[in-house]
Amino acid sequence: MLLDHWHRHGLPAIHGPVVKAAGGLLDAHDESEEYGVLRRQLRETLALIDGPTALDYPIAGWDKAPGTLTGPLVGGNLTTLASLVGTPAAFSAPEGALVILEDVGEPWYRLERALWQLVQGGALDRAAAVCLGTFEGCPPWGNERLEAIPAETLVPLGLPLYHGLPIGHGLHNRPWRYGAIGHIGQGQLAVEA
Repeated sequence: MLLDHWHRHGLPAIHGPVVKAAGGLLDAHDESEEYGVLRRQLRETLALIDGPTALDYPIAGWDKAPGTLTGPLVGGNLTTLASLVGTPAAFSAPEGALVILEDVGEPWYRLERALWQLVQGGALDRAAAVCLGTFEGCPPWGNERLEAIPAETLVPLGLPLYHGLPIGHGLHNRPWRYGAIGHIGQGQLAVEA
């Protein structure tokens, strides 16, 4: 919500790890894999704060998603964006946007409801694709894969779906610059500097 608001007013915005996640970095003797991941994410975030930085992330297409696609990166927490539909602060993807969605602690039926709210509210009408980050602590609904919910929900818009981005909450939460141009191709989302 704040990222989209700042971006609309010409201010730089970064979606990434919060200060709370960096608390574990204080122990300089920690050599665990988790420590290494957090340290990398902190370095990437600091680099983005210093200025535009090129980064790339793994991504996979769902079903018949095009192999290549380019557009501005926008989005954020699915539940938060859906809660703003119908308000003056409502999210609306710009033309050709790659909309990144992530969430934490929501059951799948609530995620489906939130996505339908974005679709029916017109927030994704001009988007080029939806890209799923992580959905930490989101308990499954039956045997269905999480990707099946947005895939079905996006059918009326004809939007392709991508998944597997290490973006969201939890350990794998790499930063990205809101509004930066992203290029999907060869199993990667490359973000321009």
